[in-house]
Amino acid sequence: MLSVNSVLFSPDSSIIAGAGTNGTIILLTSKEGKKDRWLTGFGPIYTMDYSPDGTKVIAGDRDGNVMLWRLNGSDDLSPIILGRHGGAILNIAFSPDGRYVISSGADGSVRRWMIEWMDVIQDLRRSTRACLSVDERIRYLGESKEDAQKAEINCKEGKRSM
Repeated sequence: MLSVNSVLFSPDSSIIAGAGTNGTIILLTSKEGKKDRWLTGFGPIYTMDYSPDGTKVIAGDRDGNVMLWRLNGSDDLSPIILGRHGGAILNIAFSPDGRYVISSGADGSVRRWMIEWMDVIQDLRRSTRACLSVDERIRYLGESKEDAQKAEINCKEGKRSM
């Protein structure tokens, strides 16, 4: 049985989202209560919000991850990790125009995240076909040095087309 930490309606009230202690968000149709889909994160999710247009869900978990899902009808429902706090995410919200997210963490910090830019970066990561150097991956894709080194090796070995 899923233990739920947070619930909310989509902006048009057609979907109910429930964030669980198992690191998932279940989306249910509000009229029938039928499962629409699952969004899988990492640690127990404490807080979440819908974008004003209903196309994105943002959530924060116990481990400090700030995660974004795009609900664009794609089969790929992997979260985009916007970043981390030094402790659990206590609250998270979209700005009224949907361009920013603000989060507060148990570490005492409040952070603002620019959503549109992060969407572009994530799309670049998924669609880049060239083997970029470590420096290029850090500069253009915002990857850590360790992730960039692994990706460059995998690309050169033909394991991944990035």
